[in-house]
Amino acid sequence: MLFRSGGHAKLADIGLVAAAEAECSFVGTEGYVPPEGPGGAQADIYALGKVLYRMSTGQDAADYPSLPSGEPTQPESQELNQVVNRACEANTARRYKTMDEMAADLQLLKSGKSLVRVRRLERTARLALVSTAVLACFLVLGGLIAASIVYGLKRENRMHQLRELKLAGAGW
Repeated sequence: MLFRSGGHAKLADIGLVAAAEAECSFVGTEGYVPPEGPGGAQADIYALGKVLYRMSTGQDAADYPSLPSGEPTQPESQELNQVVNRACEANTARRYKTMDEMAADLQLLKSGKSLVRVRRLERTARLALVSTAVLACFLVLGGLIAASIVYGLKRENRMHQLRELKLAGAGW
């Protein structure tokens, strides 16, 4: 439901409206409530995902995740669908953690950038960082091993020289 309050448009869930004396065991509009139940930021993200689904496809929230048939799918709508799918993820661990995180992805799409390309670049950067860290560890470890070998060889050489001096001093 859309209404105005204080000069601003407000979006409200008609399923939350109940008479004060009514006893309700369930609140929220069917199709917009996440599997874990209503309440909290994660549930709001899920519900917003369903609103975006409805707005972008024209289909009922209960039809999610099906897409309209016969319509050509543009890359932009495919990427918006990825945002919707992540927002409507049944597993909360894979759903957006915060509205800011979801808003950042939507802002990225609004700016004309490819969410897929940005995610690929982020994964590549993370992989490069991890690879560099692993390589640095191997180099440090290799350096420590080499230093230990050199130290051992020098010590062994010194011990050999000391033995030769003792033997020479003893008249051998």
